[in-house]
Amino acid sequence: MATEITGKAGPITIAGCNAPGSVVRGTVLTSSRIEGSNLGGMVFEGTTLAGARFRACDLSGVEISGSGIAGMTINGVPVDAMIAAYRKTA
Repeated sequence: MATEITGKAGPITIAGCNAPGSVVRGTVLTSSRIEGSNLGGMVFEGTTLAGARFRACDLSGVEISGSGIAGMTINGVPVDAMIAAYRKTA
């Protein structure tokens, strides 16, 4: 059974929830936090992550394609500069 929340419903705390296959669509989650959660296999499509911060996260196997990366850094290193350097050596 699916539970749907529409309209103004914040702030919401979801804790200890097992909800595989869930869909979050057209939702504003600015200034929210995701902590200690498993998002493995999750797809972010047409989603704005501008200004998001990932700290102490396992990003192994993450694939980014067709996305804007202007200003994106990994451990303080600009990603666009890393890609440019890689392309020069490839």
